[in-house]
Amino acid sequence: MKKSAFILTILLLVSRLLGMGRELILSHFYHTSIYTDAYFLSRSISNIVFGIFAAGMVTTFIPMYIRTREQQGTEKANRFMSNATNFMILVTVVLSILGMLFPEALLFVFANDLPPEAMELTIRFVRVGLISIVFSGIRSMFEGYHQSNQHFFVAPVAGLFVNFILIFSILISVKTDPIALAWGL
Repeated sequence: MKKSAFILTILLLVSRLLGMGRELILSHFYHTSIYTDAYFLSRSISNIVFGIFAAGMVTTFIPMYIRTREQQGTEKANRFMSNATNFMILVTVVLSILGMLFPEALLFVFANDLPPEAMELTIRFVRVGLISIVFSGIRSMFEGYHQSNQHFFVAPVAGLFVNFILIFSILISVKTDPIALAWGL
């Protein structure tokens, strides 16, 4: 048990350090610019949209999954997991599509005073970044599933992969197009 806790702590620490490194790399290449503003705004909007509509589903999923597994067995619980994940995918896809169709409405709520050039760039970033809520929903559902089955290494390992992908997207964006930052989300 102590060994598992130690490994989990190390994984979380490495993930946090990678997150800090990601932010340092981003600021090294982009400093304070319309690109970092667009990136952070699109990331914040995606996180808020996910947090408001989908994170609650994940929070209620774990106790419902455990109760179903205890009362009706693993097969029924896994069917519940499948149905809940499909519903999460449906909700997040619909939210993503709505956000992509109406990014101006989101920006009106979150940043309605952007200059025209920044607004245009941020709209591009938001449209791409909203795709991330689908993957965040799926990842959250499976993290909840694994945690309810006493598998706690999934979340920190996923954090490592996310940070590597984001760092890679920053490096790609420097050589190609800043929109790669949003694709990294």
